[in-house]
Amino acid sequence: MFERMPERVNPFRLADAGRRLQGRVALSRLKRLAPALLSDEGEVAVRLEFGRNTQGLAMIRGRVEAVLELGCQRCMQAMRHVVDEEFTVAVVETDAEAEMVQEQYDPLLVEDEALMLIDLIEDELLLVMPLAPMHPEQQDCVGRDLREFDPESVGEPVEEKDNPFAVLKTLKPN
Repeated sequence: MFERMPERVNPFRLADAGRRLQGRVALSRLKRLAPALLSDEGEVAVRLEFGRNTQGLAMIRGRVEAVLELGCQRCMQAMRHVVDEEFTVAVVETDAEAEMVQEQYDPLLVEDEALMLIDLIEDELLLVMPLAPMHPEQQDCVGRDLREFDPESVGEPVEEKDNPFAVLKTLKPN
């Protein structure tokens, strides 16, 4: 059952306790994501598992699921972008700890033992956003595909008009 996500958590305590959180966050609360969306209606379903790895690092394994309404850059019409993404981050308190994190984990710097969950969720959504959203090729898109562009179909070539300065060529000494 999904519930409302807490605003702020101590990820180190949750990792020690091996806790799991799941809930929903309204898209309208994600202010950094809002400029990329055509509509902020809807929610993000979130599942987070806190724990420690074999080296003792606090870890968060999560999943975000949402349907985002984006503008297709080909036809400029609305399109649905389905997000179903899993992620794993290592929670660290200092830059030095972040440098020691293994390559398979992204470090998440948490100061004062407080993590704003909405920021983590929004970061993960921003990371999976397409740079130039477009309808999938198999779907009808109102926009014209440039690969189908035929320069021959543009029309008749424009006739060259008389250049009023052509007479100056005759005045130029050889």
